[in-house]
Amino acid sequence: MIYSNKTHKIKTTDNIHGINIPDPYRWLEKVDNLKVKNWINQQNNRTHITLSKISSRNKIKKRLEKIFKVDSFSVPVSRNNYIFFTKCKKTDNLEILYVQEGLHGTPKALIDPNKLSKDKTAVLRKWQPSHDGKLIAYSLSNSANDQSSVHVLNVEKNTKLLDIIPAEVYPALYSPIEWSCDNKGFWYTRRDPRSPKNEKKFNQKIFYHQLGSDFKNDEIVFGKTIAKEDIPSLQTSHDGRYLLVSVHKFSTTKEKTELYLYDTTNKKVGFIPVIKDKEAMFFGTLHRGIIYILTNYRTPLWKIMAVDISKNNFKINEWDTIIPEMEYKIENFEISGSKLFIETLENSHSALKYYRLDGHFIKKISLPAIGSLTAINAEKEGDNLFFGFSSFLTPPFIYCFNLTQERLTILKKEKNCLDSSQYTVKQSWCASKDKTKIPLFIVHKKEIELNGENPLLLYGYGGFGISTVPYFNKNIIPFIESGGIYAIANIRGGGEFGEKWHKSGIGQKKQKVFDDFISSAEWLIKKRYTNSNKIGAIGWSNGGLLVGASVIQKPDLFKVAIIGAPVLDMLRYHLFFGGRLWIP
Repeated sequence: MIYSNKTHKIKTTDNIHGINIPDPYRWLEKVDNLKVKNWINQQNNRTHITLSKISSRNKIKKRLEKIFKVDSFSVPVSRNNYIFFTKCKKTDNLEILYVQEGLHGTPKALIDPNKLSKDKTAVLRKWQPSHDGKLIAYSLSNSANDQSSVHVLNVEKNTKLLDIIPAEVYPALYSPIEWSCDNKGFWYTRRDPRSPKNEKKFNQKIFYHQLGSDFKNDEIVFGKTIAKEDIPSLQTSHDGRYLLVSVHKFSTTKEKTELYLYDTTNKKVGFIPVIKDKEAMFFGTLHRGIIYILTNYRTPLWKIMAVDISKNNFKINEWDTIIPEMEYKIENFEISGSKLFIETLENSHSALKYYRLDGHFIKKISLPAIGSLTAINAEKEGDNLFFGFSSFLTPPFIYCFNLTQERLTILKKEKNCLDSSQYTVKQSWCASKDKTKIPLFIVHKKEIELNGENPLLLYGYGGFGISTVPYFNKNIIPFIESGGIYAIANIRGGGEFGEKWHKSGIGQKKQKVFDDFISSAEWLIKKRYTNSNKIGAIGWSNGGLLVGASVIQKPDLFKVAIIGAPVLDMLRYHLFFGGRLWIP
């Protein structure tokens, strides 16, 4: 950002805990004000003028265009021999949803957003096939924003049904749509129509929509009594008998979830609490009359537990532990038939392990490099497990693990636009200010000399328990091709080493996150990867806060700071957008 010395100041002061805090630029918060719009345009113009003078800019642009112009695929979802996946052709801007019969069938395009609007603003947000794969519900955003409408397609006939849940009622983007087993309708999450107009993104409830009916007649199935900040979602058992609701509690001082069970053969009982009022996370899935639950309850690195529904006893101290807490954090799990697959995060990169449902370990599935899984999908009673993988030097691969033959094959792989043989990836560790060991991934050409003169870009996030893992980042390719070094610091506040790692970088311990990032930069300089005149810091969102704080505290350490979509004003963040949801 290029700052103007002529930016107008208006004397504004807040008294926070007895300290006067001046805020002369608060008038810039009013983004719809004409003066603010003019100021933004002036800043953008000055920035573009400066960037346009960079002689290599057009060369970098052309290289990036070539890098991104490749076919890309999503991890498939299978339903009754129908296989659904998205593909973005190198000639298109948007992903197309396809279906094919079996692993070797001919793909048929179902939904092509590239043809839905001239300006390419109609975006396919999410989709969910029915249990038999004959119908699919999908969400479209016509403005590429967080408002999307829900539609239904007949897969076999490739015809659109008349049913629609309009965008203005805010169908939830991040809660799944779940079909009934008889294909007569589906459950979905949206805003309660009785909500105040200024609370459009709150008061999410679960509704049931019967095909052929008006959405206005959809009834609330669950959520009438939950807090307006809480978000529920629903899944069904494979036979349709049980419904399992998960409620993500944003209304409480600590993040937690609750689970509720509904037996369709005993409707009078209603939703029964499986777990509630525990300050922990519980992610459940229904399978063969058992609820399998991934939880961090009293286990910072997570464990998998099982609840037999037929016993009608949901006391947590009587649940069975299938997979106890291990050395490394359990990230995710998937069940198919009598098989259990677990993704663990081992020193900030993925591992995939294969178990029986009773917790007996079978084997570790070999992955091609230090990298990360992008998704794991399997039908509850299917024949195949699908997963995606990528690493710093490996573009996304889509794998299929045949559950009968226990054979791993590559289904699809993205074209590699980088000569990976010329580069190296290493993981190193540095000591933070309080001597805590912080892992770093470092990517560069093999021929690089550690002479302290290399340009280096250091990335960090450190928040919300989100793990920063190795993946194929196309944006950095021109930089490392030109001799640059790319590094990631797996700092505290993230989820790389479980809940303790997360909690050691939040609240009053947030300074440790900045210390970790600063220490990582200083270590890279000490080890002669770079120097303070050639090191840049980059972060987005919470990472923007990280970089902003780091360059304020150590202004001479970084030559460049790329601060994307930052949450910077920690005294006023709760007054804007979703900030109120982050109040502890």
